[in-house]
Amino acid sequence: MFLTVKEAILASGKSQTTIHRLCQKNEATKFIKKENNKFLIDHVFLTKQYPDTIKVISINGSNGSEALLKTISEKNLEITGLTVELNNLKSDLQNKKNKIEELKEEDAAEVHELIDKTELINQMQKKDEKIEQLTKTYDKAIDAKIKEIQKLKEDLLESHHELAEMTDSAINYERELSAINDVQDFVIGQTAAEEKNEEAPKSNRLEENKKMLMQQIIGYSASAIALILFIYVLYRTTM
Repeated sequence: MFLTVKEAILASGKSQTTIHRLCQKNEATKFIKKENNKFLIDHVFLTKQYPDTIKVISINGSNGSEALLKTISEKNLEITGLTVELNNLKSDLQNKKNKIEELKEEDAAEVHELIDKTELINQMQKKDEKIEQLTKTYDKAIDAKIKEIQKLKEDLLESHHELAEMTDSAINYERELSAINDVQDFVIGQTAAEEKNEEAPKSNRLEENKKMLMQQIIGYSASAIALILFIYVLYRTTM
């Protein structure tokens, strides 16, 4: 069955220029012929040329062309609708792919951010542990210093008590030394009175006694001075 150019256009979905070019190219073949100076194209040949856009339909009788045109028109409309739907689906698919890529990028960014936050938290935990350890060490050192200061206070208080006792001893010693001086003065007075009445040998013994007494007094004085100096040095050391 042969189709007119118009029918071929409707059947194939191609342009008029394309159909005319096909007819001119194959004009010498049995698939193309002319009637009233118009091209007619074999529908089987047309179907083979454009298998993706046309279907071979068996049509009989003079009404076959109209039925074919109607069927082709409906199929073209259906194809057009399906093409639009397919394009829409392709667009939706591409949008979804783009959305997936965006979500992947966002997820990757969130993962990196989460990793950074996790590392930061770990670092902060390590710093907190180090601070806690340093705090414990510092507290131990402070406790040791407090105990050391307390011990020094106790030692200083004890030294103050000892110093007070030594000071009392020194005062008592000074009193004793004063009493000795009084005795010395008394002995000297007695000796001066006895010198007038006693003989020279007795006077010599008295002089010797005086010397011995003076030596004892000097010894007591030196001991007292040494004790006072010792107390003073001990007091300055404990301050």
